[in-house]
Amino acid sequence: MTIADRQQFAVQMRHTFRAPIDRVFDAWTKPEHLRQWFGSPGTRTTDAEVDLRVGGRYGMTLEIPVGGSIPEGGSLRIVGEFREITPPTRLVYTWSVEPSRETLVRDSLVTVEFEARGDWTDLTLQHEALPSELEQTKHRKGWNGCCESLDAFLADPVRP
Repeated sequence: MTIADRQQFAVQMRHTFRAPIDRVFDAWTKPEHLRQWFGSPGTRTTDAEVDLRVGGRYGMTLEIPVGGSIPEGGSLRIVGEFREITPPTRLVYTWSVEPSRETLVRDSLVTVEFEARGDWTDLTLQHEALPSELEQTKHRKGWNGCCESLDAFLADPVRP
């Protein structure tokens, strides 16, 4: 895959969270938080493991409702390896989906940057090296749903 291909099938987005940067970074990197919010609304993250170090691995199992990113519903596992970690401002990690469905999503690359604005945090996300336009569309929908779910998680004053 060439650099042009990696950029052609990529998701790029920005989102602002009404929470301080440390809280948003922790929600993105701590398994006990990921289990509570990761995925689009209606999706349930049944387990999450995070070895937060360069070369460390992560994995999450998601139960997708019918009509979600898997139209017939079902479960999938997202796994990868951290390539860069700069708390609380930047994460770079690989992203693979198991089991693969119609299109193989293997070792795509996610870069997440967090920028503090007082009690608010701007997030910039780029997910590149997706294998097709279909996967680009599905992942864009998924990442937007994740931001919606994280908004709800961060809005709950009882949660850390």
